[in-house]
Amino acid sequence: MAIYIEMPKFGLSMEEGTITSWFKAEGDPVKQGDTLAEVVTEKITNTIEAPADGVLRKILVGVDETVPCGSPVGIIASAQEDISDLLAESNEKIVPLHRVETDKVEESIEKETTEVKITPKAKVYAEERGIDYSQVIGTGIGGAITLNDLKKISQVNTKEVKLLSEIRKIIAKRMMESLTNSAQASMSMDVDVSSLVALYEKLKPEYMEEGIKLSYTAFILKAVAIALKKHPVICTQLGPSNDLKIKEEINIGVAVDIEDGLIVPVICNVDKKDLKTICRELKDLSFRARQNQLTVDEMTGGVITVSNLGMFGIKYFTPILNLPENCILGIGAISEQVAVENGGIHIKHVLNMSLTHDHRLVDGAPAARFLKELSSLLGQPEILIQR
Repeated sequence: MAIYIEMPKFGLSMEEGTITSWFKAEGDPVKQGDTLAEVVTEKITNTIEAPADGVLRKILVGVDETVPCGSPVGIIASAQEDISDLLAESNEKIVPLHRVETDKVEESIEKETTEVKITPKAKVYAEERGIDYSQVIGTGIGGAITLNDLKKISQVNTKEVKLLSEIRKIIAKRMMESLTNSAQASMSMDVDVSSLVALYEKLKPEYMEEGIKLSYTAFILKAVAIALKKHPVICTQLGPSNDLKIKEEINIGVAVDIEDGLIVPVICNVDKKDLKTICRELKDLSFRARQNQLTVDEMTGGVITVSNLGMFGIKYFTPILNLPENCILGIGAISEQVAVENGGIHIKHVLNMSLTHDHRLVDGAPAARFLKELSSLLGQPEILIQR
C-alpha cells in the first residue's frame, strides 16, 4: 500500500523542518526504520525514518526546502504500485515555506541552455569552483542538481573557503535578528565569591560520592532563579502584537558549546528544584546537546540565558540576547584579587558578571537591582542549598 513519508514533529513547539539531505534515491528499496533524510530545525539536526517497507518511489520535498510538520516529503510503495492519486493529492498538501539560505537568491529551479536543471545555489557553487555539472545526475525536484549533489562529487581543494554549515547559517541569522530587533545595553559587576568557593570545595567531594558533578554554573542558576522571583520584570517578553508579558515559569537557558556552533538547552522551573537536581539536569542536557539528542521543546520557553565562559579564563564579555528573552547573563572566570577592606589588605575570590538587557523593556536601574540581588545571593551561598 502506497503511503506518504511525512515531516516529523520532534517537539511540541516544532512547526516546520528543512530537508538538508536525502540518503536514499528514488527507486531504492527501504525497510521500516531505515534513515531516509536529514532534517534541521532551530539548531537541531534529526532524521526521517521509513514508516514502512517498500520502495522510495518519489521524493516530494527537495534538499534545502522547508515545509510544515505533517507535510508529505516522499512516497513509499511497492515497485509497480500506482501512486498517481498520492502524487496528485500531494500538490495540495505540500506548502513550501522558505529556504534556510540567508541570501536573497530566488530558489526556483533554473534551466540551463543545455537543458541541465540546477538550483541557483548549486549553480553558484559550481561556477565558483569550475565544476562541470553537465553529466551530474540531480536528486532534486524534477531531477534538478542540488548543492548536496555537487558536494558529493566535487574534489574541492581544502584551502578554499568553507561554506557555512546549516547550524552556522541559523546562528548567523538569529544573532543578526537579535541585534537588529532589540535595544541591547550591558552592565557588569564584580562579586566577592570567596564564601561560594569555600562552599564549593566543601560540597564537591560529598556530591561526587553520590555521582553528582557539582559546578559553579549550578550555583549561579539557582541564584538567578531566586533573584528572578524578586525581580519579575526581568522575565518580561515582547509579544507579536507589541504586548508585554511577564513569564511566570522560571525556565533558564544554558549556553552549551557544541561542534561548529552553540546551543541553548533550557532547565525548567529552576526555582522549584534543589541544587542536586539542577546539577543532574545540567549534566544531562549538556551531554545530550553535544550528542544532538535534544528535542525542540528542550530548547524553548526560557526567560533568561546564562553563558559561562569562565572555564576559558575569560573575565568579562557582553553576550548577545537570545530573543525573545529580555536578558542574558555572562559569567567570567573566578580570580584571586587583592582587596582593601576595613583598612586591611585581603585576598579574595572575585567573579565578574555581565548582564545584557533589552532597554526597550527593562531600564538600567531595574536591571542593576537584579544584578545586585544576584551578587548578594552569591555572596551568601548557604541560601542556595537551603531552598
